[in-house]
Amino acid sequence: MKKLFYLVFKSLVFLILVSLFLHEVKGKNDSRIILVESPLPKNQREAILILPGLGDSRKGRNAQEKFFSDRGYDVYIPDFLDRNSFEGSVENLSGFYEMYDLAAYKKIHAFCYILGAFAMNEFLAGRTSHNIATIVYDRSPLQERAPFVVVEAIPRLGRLVVGKVVADFSTVSYLPFNDTSVSVGIVVESKATRLIRMFKKTALRPGPVSWNPADLNQGYQDIHFTRLNHAQMYHRFDVVGDEIMYFIENAQFSPRSVDTAYTWNPYKPWRKKDEKSVSPNNSLSGSQPSGVFILKWFDYQ
Repeated sequence: MKKLFYLVFKSLVFLILVSLFLHEVKGKNDSRIILVESPLPKNQREAILILPGLGDSRKGRNAQEKFFSDRGYDVYIPDFLDRNSFEGSVENLSGFYEMYDLAAYKKIHAFCYILGAFAMNEFLAGRTSHNIATIVYDRSPLQERAPFVVVEAIPRLGRLVVGKVVADFSTVSYLPFNDTSVSVGIVVESKATRLIRMFKKTALRPGPVSWNPADLNQGYQDIHFTRLNHAQMYHRFDVVGDEIMYFIENAQFSPRSVDTAYTWNPYKPWRKKDEKSVSPNNSLSGSQPSGVFILKWFDYQ
């Protein structure tokens, strides 16, 4: 009887996880293109290119579209993720760039989430020229371990939600972009998502987490440490959006930006009193949860 009850309970939890995924994940072919009404040709206009990551969702795209629209830029949010491979995602990005003739713009300003950052750099490495003026990378010493965590801890759920690409991406090394003609800014997330908190032991298995910007392996003109975690980066533009726009327009973050890592515990959710902290403590240890859990998809990557 206990075994039957356990099997029924596992099935119910599995159905809940699937329903959360179906509710939050973006629709197929959900590229967003928002064009400014302008008589000017593309070679006299500028555009913002947003490259999501594995956590791309309808909720995130809606928030991105709402924040970046009506700012004088055309906005492109491609649906470029290939469920089978990272290489296929890079090829899809290249195809999108050509399909919408983004090379014709006077300037392109890119905002790249984690997988989007990896893909953008691979895409640019294969081009002899480009019209990229600024890149704002969303980076995270914690969340960049999420593909490894998924492959090690919940591989079946990972394949169900995003396909084989999560395992493929977990083996990809970051290729730095070193073109000095492009202004590069890095937004560093300073809090762990629910996934990293729940599987902290697995996340720390590759070694200590470093908050040294040099270990991001990417040159930059300016850096900003945000209090947000990765899931929040997809929709909390009330917190981070103005800094992204400031960098696009000024090639640096605002005077109010935070250029020093926080000293708080990155595994605890942010509280208002944490504002006074200045650099995270990476040596904290913690136990891993046991039993069945409900994982909100938008808190994944």
